[in-house]
Amino acid sequence: MVAGTGSDALILAAWNGERWSEPRRLGYSFTDLEMARQIYLSNLHVALAGLSEGATEGQGDKALVAVGVDPEGDVWATSSQMGTLDLVFVPLPPWSAPVDFAQSEGVAGLPAIASDPEGRLHVLWSDAPVPGEPGAALLYARRDETSISSGSEARWIPPAQVLPSADGRADQPALMVVDDQLHAVWRGSQEAQIFHSQAFVGDAYAASGWREPQPLPAPVALASWPDIAAGIGGTLHVVYAVPINEGRGIYYTRSEDGESWSEARQIFDAAGAGWAMGDYPRLAIDLHGTIHVVWVRADPLGKDLTQAIYYARSGDGGETWSEPLEVVEGVYAWPEIAVSGARTVQLLWNEATGEQAWWHRWSIDGGTEWTRPERVPGFRNTPGPVGLVSGGGGTAHLVGLGQDDGGAPVLLYMAWDGEQWGEREAFRLDLALEAPVPGVSAAVLPALGQLDVVFRGQGEGGEGIQPTNLWHTRRGVPVVVATPVPTLTPQPTPTPLPTSTPMALPTPTPILSLEPPPDSSGSILDLLPFLLPGGLAVLIVAGAIGLGLLRTRRS
Repeated sequence: MVAGTGSDALILAAWNGERWSEPRRLGYSFTDLEMARQIYLSNLHVALAGLSEGATEGQGDKALVAVGVDPEGDVWATSSQMGTLDLVFVPLPPWSAPVDFAQSEGVAGLPAIASDPEGRLHVLWSDAPVPGEPGAALLYARRDETSISSGSEARWIPPAQVLPSADGRADQPALMVVDDQLHAVWRGSQEAQIFHSQAFVGDAYAASGWREPQPLPAPVALASWPDIAAGIGGTLHVVYAVPINEGRGIYYTRSEDGESWSEARQIFDAAGAGWAMGDYPRLAIDLHGTIHVVWVRADPLGKDLTQAIYYARSGDGGETWSEPLEVVEGVYAWPEIAVSGARTVQLLWNEATGEQAWWHRWSIDGGTEWTRPERVPGFRNTPGPVGLVSGGGGTAHLVGLGQDDGGAPVLLYMAWDGEQWGEREAFRLDLALEAPVPGVSAAVLPALGQLDVVFRGQGEGGEGIQPTNLWHTRRGVPVVVATPVPTLTPQPTPTPLPTSTPMALPTPTPILSLEPPPDSSGSILDLLPFLLPGGLAVLIVAGAIGLGLLRTRRS
């Protein structure tokens, strides 16, 4: 059974003699090697035909033949290489087919990506004319889900320049979604300052939708590698490095609204510690508001070879910081940090030489105590950076761009279940004539169960120029509904009862009389009540004295 004829996607279901298959949505696209572009077919029509010679025979003996039209009006035909029953009953691959959504004429930097609550994916990157040079602006693209007659379809808004630099430098972006707004930080200007701007998610495709870029507080210029995260209540936290010269070190600033920023605080004084260089800070915030930061120690005179990985944390909103912890010493790079539980922190880093394997330590008490370093199983020959994102509910997802045993490019994936890493998956990438560029970016939306990954492929150009394309793929992950942080409900304060005010009684006013006082020679009977008790007391005392004298005389 086929539905959707005449559209750009078909819905196919089949009966195998016992049950119907789940509906399978089929879209048709391919890479035109002569034009080096992706072709998408619409106005699809299908028919069943005998399997071609060499095709895989299965339960079904009929192949599916599809005919469609490309955007130029040319007609194309394609056929399946397996029977229809095998086609619809075969398990779907976990990853969607990679799509190149942005074609660069120069060298695209590592993109920053973020997902909003509606499931849209936002991508921000720099585009340099030649390798080793910074881009002159930041470009933006967005992936939307649009409704069609047969369900929904992904649609990419074409790339647009949204954050140009007045003096020709913009690179190293980081991106964050808070409610309905995008927040971006990046390195810009010839002085290498760190800038911030924000836009509503629906307006970010146009330069006019972004606020005027604002330089962030910094003690000196020549900053690098900013990172941004949102804490409880939407507070924005930013870290960056001043890698060389006086004032070199790792710095932090925060904002409640994206407009006013706190004074830059120094997390680590690299100059005071005698370091030649500190760089590449990464940032994560746990549910208790603790800020976790990791960075590298490097030697700029040693071809930027790193010397160690360090970590520090703050539990008071960045006002004070713990003493730096040396995570590992040696030639390691690309540290990544994520929070996978209320107080569980995941820390990874990459061997910069040798097998380019990945190592892992984790803490269950908010960064106080750490496990011993261990290798991430199966993650070798995987240069950084990788994508490490929290999946909610104690989980985390790790994605990297590596090679299989035959040297073919593969997307490597593992999930942390709260106690250990799961089985490694390898998804082979068919990038036509392009070679993968090291590094991936990942974003997860646990409430919708989707994990998005963006990576780069490099083709061959004339005169030594190798243009870079951006590719996207997605896979499903377990849905995790965020548990709201419990808040204390304020109890009403009892209203005090009114205190009774004592009533002042009037003081008796003495009556002055002009009459002479009464005559004091009144009758004794008038004083008898007062004199009688006193008289009796006198008689008793006198009697006692007399009796005592009589006894004395007798003696």
